[in-house]
Amino acid sequence: MRIVTLDPGGTTGYCYIRVSKEKLERFESGQIVGHDHHVELHSFLSEKMPHLIISESFEYRNRSRAGLVLVSKEYIGVAKLYAAHNGIHYLEQSPSQAMGFATDYVIRNLNWWKASKPHAMDAVRHMIYFGVNGNHDIETLREYILKFGFRNSKK
Repeated sequence: MRIVTLDPGGTTGYCYIRVSKEKLERFESGQIVGHDHHVELHSFLSEKMPHLIISESFEYRNRSRAGLVLVSKEYIGVAKLYAAHNGIHYLEQSPSQAMGFATDYVIRNLNWWKASKPHAMDAVRHMIYFGVNGNHDIETLREYILKFGFRNSKK
Protein backbone atom coordinates (compact mmCIF):
# COMPACT_ATOMS: atom_id res chain seq x y z
CA MET A 1 0.00 0.00 0.00
CA ARG A 2 1.19 3.51 -0.84
CA ILE A 3 0.19 6.36 1.47
CA VAL A 4 0.84 10.10 1.18
CA THR A 5 0.29 12.57 4.00
CA LEU A 6 0.26 16.31 3.37
CA ASP A 7 0.75 19.48 5.37
CA PRO A 8 -0.66 21.93 2.79
CA GLY A 9 0.38 25.56 2.74
CA GLY A 10 2.74 28.06 1.16
CA THR A 11 5.27 25.29 1.61
CA THR A 12 3.54 21.91 1.46
CA GLY A 13 5.13 19.16 3.50
CA TYR A 14 4.71 15.58 2.38
CA CYS A 15 5.43 12.11 3.65
CA TYR A 16 5.26 9.02 1.46
CA ILE A 17 5.45 5.39 2.48
CA ARG A 18 5.08 2.10 0.71
CA VAL A 19 4.30 -0.73 3.07
CA SER A 20 3.58 -4.42 2.56
CA LYS A 21 2.34 -7.07 4.96
CA GLU A 22 5.98 -7.97 5.64
CA LYS A 23 7.75 -4.62 6.01
CA LEU A 24 7.97 -0.90 5.52
CA GLU A 25 9.48 -0.84 2.03
CA ARG A 26 9.98 2.87 1.43
CA PHE A 27 9.84 6.12 3.37
CA GLU A 28 10.47 9.64 2.15
CA SER A 29 9.53 13.13 3.20
CA GLY A 30 10.12 16.60 1.87
CA GLN A 31 8.60 19.92 0.94
CA ILE A 32 7.02 21.33 -2.20
CA VAL A 33 7.78 24.99 -2.80
CA GLY A 34 7.42 27.02 -5.93
CA HIS A 35 5.31 29.27 -8.08
CA ASP A 36 3.67 26.27 -9.84
CA HIS A 37 2.78 24.70 -6.50
CA HIS A 38 -0.60 23.34 -7.71
CA VAL A 39 1.04 21.61 -10.65
CA GLU A 40 3.97 20.35 -8.56
CA LEU A 41 1.61 18.83 -5.98
CA HIS A 42 -0.45 17.15 -8.70
CA SER A 43 2.71 15.86 -10.38
CA PHE A 44 3.98 14.51 -7.06
CA LEU A 45 0.72 12.64 -6.46
CA SER A 46 0.74 11.31 -10.04
CA GLU A 47 4.30 10.04 -9.58
CA LYS A 48 3.63 8.33 -6.23
CA MET A 49 0.19 6.93 -7.19
CA PRO A 50 -0.98 6.58 -3.58
CA HIS A 51 -3.82 4.33 -2.52
CA LEU A 52 -4.62 6.81 0.26
CA ILE A 53 -4.06 10.55 0.73
CA ILE A 54 -4.26 12.07 4.20
CA SER A 55 -4.19 15.84 4.45
CA GLU A 56 -4.05 18.18 7.37
CA SER A 57 -7.43 19.88 7.57
CA PHE A 58 -7.80 23.62 7.14
CA GLU A 59 -8.76 25.51 10.26
CA TYR A 60 -9.27 29.23 9.79
CA ARG A 61 -9.46 30.91 13.17
CA ASN A 62 -10.99 34.17 11.97
CA ARG A 63 -7.88 36.18 12.81
CA SER A 64 -6.20 38.18 10.11
CA ARG A 65 -2.59 39.29 10.23
CA ALA A 66 -0.19 41.06 7.89
CA GLY A 67 1.11 38.72 5.20
CA LEU A 68 -1.58 36.07 5.80
CA VAL A 69 -1.97 33.83 2.74
CA LEU A 70 -4.83 31.34 2.65
CA VAL A 71 -3.66 28.94 -0.04
CA SER A 72 -3.96 25.78 2.04
CA LYS A 73 -7.55 25.21 0.88
CA GLU A 74 -6.38 25.33 -2.74
CA TYR A 75 -3.80 22.60 -2.17
CA ILE A 76 -6.32 20.53 -0.24
CA GLY A 77 -8.56 20.93 -3.29
CA VAL A 78 -5.81 19.64 -5.59
CA ALA A 79 -5.41 16.55 -3.38
CA LYS A 80 -9.18 15.96 -3.14
CA LEU A 81 -9.61 16.30 -6.89
CA TYR A 82 -6.70 13.94 -7.56
CA ALA A 83 -8.24 11.38 -5.18
CA ALA A 84 -11.72 11.73 -6.71
CA HIS A 85 -10.46 11.39 -10.28
CA ASN A 86 -8.37 8.34 -9.43
CA GLY A 87 -10.85 6.56 -7.17
CA ILE A 88 -8.62 6.58 -4.11
CA HIS A 89 -9.38 7.28 -0.48
CA TYR A 90 -8.93 10.76 0.96
CA LEU A 91 -8.96 11.63 4.67
CA GLU A 92 -8.28 14.72 6.74
CA GLN A 93 -6.75 14.99 10.20
CA SER A 94 -6.66 18.07 12.36
CA PRO A 95 -3.34 19.77 13.10
CA SER A 96 -3.80 19.13 16.81
CA GLN A 97 -4.27 15.38 16.34
CA ALA A 98 -0.86 14.99 14.73
CA MET A 99 1.03 17.62 16.74
CA GLY A 100 -0.20 16.32 20.06
CA PHE A 101 0.58 12.71 19.27
CA ALA A 102 3.83 12.57 17.28
CA THR A 103 6.52 14.52 19.11
CA ASP A 104 9.97 15.35 17.76
CA TYR A 105 11.29 12.57 20.01
CA VAL A 106 9.11 9.97 18.25
CA ILE A 107 10.16 11.19 14.80
CA ARG A 108 13.83 11.06 15.78
CA ASN A 109 13.43 7.53 17.20
CA LEU A 110 12.09 6.43 13.83
CA ASN A 111 15.07 8.10 12.10
CA TRP A 112 12.58 10.11 10.04
CA TRP A 113 13.76 13.52 11.30
CA LYS A 114 14.91 16.16 8.81
CA ALA A 115 16.31 19.33 10.32
CA SER A 116 15.11 22.60 8.79
CA LYS A 117 12.10 20.91 7.11
CA PRO A 118 9.25 21.82 9.50
CA HIS A 119 6.44 21.27 7.00
CA ALA A 120 7.81 17.86 6.05
CA MET A 121 7.96 16.99 9.74
CA ASP A 122 4.30 17.99 10.14
CA ALA A 123 3.39 15.63 7.30
CA VAL A 124 5.43 12.91 9.05
CA ARG A 125 3.44 13.59 12.23
CA HIS A 126 0.25 12.93 10.28
CA MET A 127 1.69 9.65 8.99
CA ILE A 128 2.61 8.57 12.52
CA TYR A 129 -0.81 9.52 13.89
CA PHE A 130 -2.59 7.62 11.12
CA GLY A 131 -0.22 4.67 11.35
CA VAL A 132 -1.03 4.13 15.01
CA ASN A 133 -4.58 5.45 15.34
CA GLY A 134 -6.06 5.17 11.86
CA ASN A 135 -8.89 2.87 10.93
CA HIS A 136 -6.85 0.45 8.82
CA ASP A 137 -5.46 -3.07 8.83
CA ILE A 138 -1.84 -2.19 8.03
CA GLU A 139 -0.37 -3.85 11.10
CA THR A 140 3.16 -3.66 9.65
CA LEU A 141 3.02 0.14 9.80
CA ARG A 142 1.41 0.26 13.24
CA GLU A 143 3.92 -2.22 14.68
CA TYR A 144 6.92 -0.45 13.13
CA ILE A 145 5.92 2.93 14.54
CA LEU A 146 5.11 1.58 17.98
CA LYS A 147 8.27 -0.53 18.17
CA PHE A 148 10.74 2.14 17.09
CA GLY A 149 8.99 5.48 17.60
CA PHE A 150 7.67 5.02 21.11
CA ARG A 151 10.51 3.07 22.68
CA ASN A 152 11.34 4.31 26.16
CA SER A 153 8.22 6.47 25.73
CA LYS A 154 9.92 9.82 26.49
CA LYS A 155 8.17 12.83 25.10
